[in-house]
Amino acid sequence: MLFSLMIKINNDLKKLIFCFLRKYPKKNCYNCDRVCMWDKKLCDYITYPLSDNSILVNECIICLNNNQNTSAYT
Repeated sequence: MLFSLMIKINNDLKKLIFCFLRKYPKKNCYNCDRVCMWDKKLCDYITYPLSDNSILVNECIICLNNNQNTSAYT
């Protein structure tokens, strides 16, 4: 009862609590689905457009390094 009354009164506290209750992350890796950004940056990532520049793709540094190390010529 006291907690619900406190949330009704304090809007800043309510925003802080409900910011952790998001269902999907803001940015996640395209390959491994690792969370790169929830509210704050969690891991290093790069955002780049696809070929027609209409969709931005996020990729974590780990997947980016793994994809660059594997080549069709090796």
